[in-house]
Amino acid sequence: MVSNLDVRETGRHRYELTGEARTCCIFSGYFSEYEENGITFYRAKYNQITDYPGTYAQSLTRRYFDAFSQEYVEGPYQQPEKIFLIYSRYGIWGLPIVYDDYVLVNYGDPPS
Repeated sequence: MVSNLDVRETGRHRYELTGEARTCCIFSGYFSEYEENGITFYRAKYNQITDYPGTYAQSLTRRYFDAFSQEYVEGPYQQPEKIFLIYSRYGIWGLPIVYDDYVLVNYGDPPS
């Protein structure tokens, strides 16, 4: 399990989330994690095809969706603590969704 909150495994298939945030993002599945420039990145563990560094770099050149103002904003967004590189649309057509301490970088559809 990965989340924008701190995650600690407490037993087989049991996890504890700690911390504070205005929103909570939780993913479960097979993920790998790496850190670069003070950012923790999460990506699909077994996807060997996607160019994740390139996907992230492209997200910095696009407009993004501000989750709180519900507006599209010209990029780049501020450096978050965590970035989730996921294949999903979430109704925003491939644009990054920016929250307080994390960003969902969607690459399911090309941006409009």
